[in-house]
Amino acid sequence: MSYKSIMVPVQADEASDACLAVGIDLARRFEARLVGFGAQLWETTTVVDGYDDGLLMAARYEAAERELQLAESKFRAAAIAINGGVQWRSMINFSQFAMTVAARAADLIVVTQHREHLTSASAIPSPGRLVVLAGRPVVVVPQTASRLDVTTVVVAWKDAREARRALADSLPFLQRAARVILVGVCEAGCDQTTQVGLEDVAEGLLLHGVRSETIVRPRGDRPASAVLLEMAKDWSADLIVAGGYGHTRLGEWVFGGFTRALLEQGDRPLLLSH
Repeated sequence: MSYKSIMVPVQADEASDACLAVGIDLARRFEARLVGFGAQLWETTTVVDGYDDGLLMAARYEAAERELQLAESKFRAAAIAINGGVQWRSMINFSQFAMTVAARAADLIVVTQHREHLTSASAIPSPGRLVVLAGRPVVVVPQTASRLDVTTVVVAWKDAREARRALADSLPFLQRAARVILVGVCEAGCDQTTQVGLEDVAEGLLLHGVRSETIVRPRGDRPASAVLLEMAKDWSADLIVAGGYGHTRLGEWVFGGFTRALLEQGDRPLLLSH
């Protein structure tokens, strides 16, 4: 198994530089096609007394098109040496909607971890929403990233559909990693059940050529995310693999969930699947 089509959002400014650099790196490593995607929101004018300024609306539309042309030029110049080929797609629409539609052309999507420096909040999609809506694994990288050297991978295991999906979606990374650690963070009294589940997962991975370690860690009175992130830091993990939004996304954001905590940390790349 391998990724054959990798998609990255691209902006004319520097806001998307990290995901573009990592996307290029991964496309070369997996000999995959790289799909650059641009989205700009066309800001319409407000109609007052039945009148709107058609010239202003046209000018804003043309400005959005120019931004997309600049983004395309930037993408093609950066990705010129991709052996698997490159493709550019763009849409004047909300990036969240547009990239969710475009995701059908990708095996993997690479986005940045934080969005506070973006020129336009509508230009690059929210990682959390993409995880839920795109139907593709999403790699979320820090804004300072330039490549993704995956030597040590920590897999957050929970016996749930999302975790199983993430495990399958991350196989190309796991097969190239030097160390894969399956972690089960559990409630008190569930150690044995969790260990049995991890051993099943490890046995299945071995059939795909992946040797892994299994570790069960009681969470005590701390959130499971805090325990996992601490372990990932101790092992200098290059990538954390996890199922995204095991509860409803609304429930996670209201009550403070596992996926939200992972997305809020800014140090380690994530691979999330829903």
